[in-house]
Amino acid sequence: GEWLPRAESLSIIGCYAQTELGHGSNVRGIETTATYKREEDEFEIHTPSLSAVKWWPGTLGRSATHAMVHARLILEGGKDAGVHGFIVQLRSLDTHQETPNPKP
Repeated sequence: GEWLPRAESLSIIGCYAQTELGHGSNVRGIETTATYKREEDEFEIHTPSLSAVKWWPGTLGRSATHAMVHARLILEGGKDAGVHGFIVQLRSLDTHQETPNPKP
């Protein structure tokens, strides 16, 4: 994969985004969803409520270029396939500016 060499060379800096404001580290309570969009061949990450806001993801505010976001995978037909991790680019690797509409 492309992520491990980049992390080992320190060309990307990651953070862990699992904890949500309303559930702490209770993985079973995660509300954030990642819905697969077949026509775009991508995932849409959605925070449906205030209690689903990711809380305390270290290095997110200043340093992280990417986040490992934990979300419920929603497949076609609305099937909940459980919690999975999604690597999401947050900042440009060239300018370190925030990425508008980050995508996994």
